[in-house]
Amino acid sequence: MTTESFTLSMTPDSHGFLGRKCSACEFEFRVPGSVVESGTLNRCPHCPTNVQERYWFTDEQWSPVAEHTLAITSNLINREMSSLSVDAGHVRLRYVPGESRQPPESYQERDDPSLVATTFPCCGQVIRHAPVVAALSCPVCAAS
Repeated sequence: MTTESFTLSMTPDSHGFLGRKCSACEFEFRVPGSVVESGTLNRCPHCPTNVQERYWFTDEQWSPVAEHTLAITSNLINREMSSLSVDAGHVRLRYVPGESRQPPESYQERDDPSLVATTFPCCGQVIRHAPVVAALSCPVCAAS
């Protein structure tokens, strides 16, 4: 069995923020890159969900990972399934290599001028998000 791994570095936007998305309510917001690196992001500021760090990726961040995983899977299926042929009662296996793709190296968070900043006085935490009517809570300590 072949194991393939790759690392995708994430570069913050020009304000130093990286996007996050709650897997429960799908609220998208951005936090400073240092918050992502330190692992202090504990909760969604929009709903009371406490989600493990690995589930905070936005669709845009997850897309290159999913595309590369699909390419790997396609190659495996191609190797295992399309190489099988039956000829006059004989089974022959033939390897037909699929398209080889290089894993993505990095993801650059794009600037979004429509985002507004909210600072939570409890921890001094700042997040950037689309304008919302609902009250938000601190993603670090859950204070309103």
